[in-house]
Amino acid sequence: MGLGNTCLHRYRAKIVMYSQYERQKDKRPFTLRRDVFSGPVFGFPASKINPQKKVIWNADTGIPQYKDLEGGSSQTAEEEE
Repeated sequence: MGLGNTCLHRYRAKIVMYSQYERQKDKRPFTLRRDVFSGPVFGFPASKINPQKKVIWNADTGIPQYKDLEGGSSQTAEEEE
């Protein structure tokens, strides 16, 4: 007696999520892979933007209210140039 149709319905077909050629192991050593994330782009952190407003949550309505800060600059990018 063979397997019949009952066994074939129990196991579904394998779903291929990606091609074997899409995901290949990077064969470079770790030091060369790490060098991709070094250099002028990643060397210096961005300058901090000072806050201009303070968010105050209204407990009754749940809506935020914004209060201008004294030290914050309200200049836009066009005004700075």
